[in-house]
Amino acid sequence: MGDELTELENSIKDLEKQLVEMKREYREKRTSSLRSALEARKEIDATIRDELKTLGYHHIPAYVTGGIGRYF
Repeated sequence: MGDELTELENSIKDLEKQLVEMKREYREKRTSSLRSALEARKEIDATIRDELKTLGYHHIPAYVTGGIGRYF
């Protein structure tokens, strides 16, 4: 009886570890497109800032630098 309980306890611990890993993978997959979009936005903002500097603008609008809230 003791061995069966120990086996069940070990099995439960293994399944809990597997569940935690699967939840982490699910969360990463669910938010991967959002992370990609945010990274693309950051790259685009940097390109815009560089282009404005190249064009001679000394004051870059706050919405480009991220100083104020963005339009979501």
